[in-house]
Amino acid sequence: MSGKVTYNGAPIEKGSIAFHPVASGTPFGAPIQNGEFKAEKALPGKYRVLVRGLRTDVKPPTREEASAGPVTPSLDYIAEDATGNAQEVEIAGNGQSIEIAITGAANK
Repeated sequence: MSGKVTYNGAPIEKGSIAFHPVASGTPFGAPIQNGEFKAEKALPGKYRVLVRGLRTDVKPPTREEASAGPVTPSLDYIAEDATGNAQEVEIAGNGQSIEIAITGAANK
């Protein structure tokens, strides 16, 4: 199966998508590149989808920021409770294509 993933209307540049079975079954996932993913081992069933968007613009802290204390920005900028994240989807099989649209404030 394959699909497209957006965050606030823009394709997710780099990240991952995970499909967790709602009842029983085997979870699966795939990397996201330029808003698209392809999962090779999709099995039919109902899944909860969790998307992570990885920051590609994280810069090292300045000397002043480092001296003020630890700086640990979240590399995952999509909140788990963002609208559209952790939604349930029905997977029919490997040939299916889906679109996931997520909106909300970014993690800091």
